[in-house]
Amino acid sequence: MEYIKIIEILTPLIVGGFVAWLTYRYAIKKLKKEMVVALEQRKYEKILEAHKSVYRLIRYITDTENEDSILVWERPKGGKTQDNIYYFRKENIRKYMNELVEIFYKNGNGVFLSPKISDLLFEYRGIVYGLMYATQNNESERIEIQKKQLVERMLQIKNELSKSIRENINLKSRDLLSIED
Repeated sequence: MEYIKIIEILTPLIVGGFVAWLTYRYAIKKLKKEMVVALEQRKYEKILEAHKSVYRLIRYITDTENEDSILVWERPKGGKTQDNIYYFRKENIRKYMNELVEIFYKNGNGVFLSPKISDLLFEYRGIVYGLMYATQNNESERIEIQKKQLVERMLQIKNELSKSIRENINLKSRDLLSIED
């Protein structure tokens, strides 16, 4: 009969200990899951921040004229788009290359960019550096680009870069009100 009393005393202790152990395991599992979600969220925020920084470089790459654009163009009177004459601005190439280094290396955003985006940025850098090097003896700040293929590739890079940035941050459209699964 004493065994029954011992069992009656130990049973709640054993059940209580088991419940405490299960609660502890559940809490640890939940905490680990929350940590993984928090880390993924932080990583996504860094990726988004890096892509937003890189997107700022498009103001140099675009052929829509602005004070920072490298490419500027003129259309001869009565001419078509294919007849456009393209020029590059040396000072804006220097600004682009400085800002690229700042964004990519100094701010550490290069770590969070896809190889495709990095390749496009540095391909563009190579093209404009080549333009600078080829015209290093020309003192003019605005110089005509003779090779139409070069201009076409520069514009392709801008389009690919813009598209790749949106793809990498999983932004399918600019309409923020439509939520897609």
